[in-house]
Amino acid sequence: MVSRVRRHLSFVDVRVPSDADGTRTRPSMVERLITLHVRPEALDVDRSGCRFIINDRDASAFTAALANDRAAVTVRAGCARVALTRTATDWPLPPLDRLLLAMSGAGIDIVHLNGDATSMTIVVDEHDADRVVSLLSCAYQRPAAVAPPAAHAVA
Repeated sequence: MVSRVRRHLSFVDVRVPSDADGTRTRPSMVERLITLHVRPEALDVDRSGCRFIINDRDASAFTAALANDRAAVTVRAGCARVALTRTATDWPLPPLDRLLLAMSGAGIDIVHLNGDATSMTIVVDEHDADRVVSLLSCAYQRPAAVAPPAAHAVA
């Protein structure tokens, strides 16, 4: 089930270069977000930096706040986030390979995809959001019942 479509978002990718000794000096993204009153829709942090989704109107202020940092900031504005969730009693989520093939065949560029057995979040260009919802609706089908094995006739 598509639980939510959010539009007018920016996908922000902040990469922090390594120092000479291999360590990374991270700017405090959370502190900056709080100072700017920016609320991320989603956040992914790893050793190289972080990625998050924010409202389009907050993107320029956040980028300006990082202007003097060594971090490489990439902002992709005009995105939409499509979330697909399931509970234990729902049908399984569509297999990623089938979903990726369908989106590729439809010419939909995936900005970011994150998922597990209970949820999937897909960030795409805003103009593709309705097509993603349609693809998800088609892919999120009740699994076919497994037919019992056919009886073999003995001659």
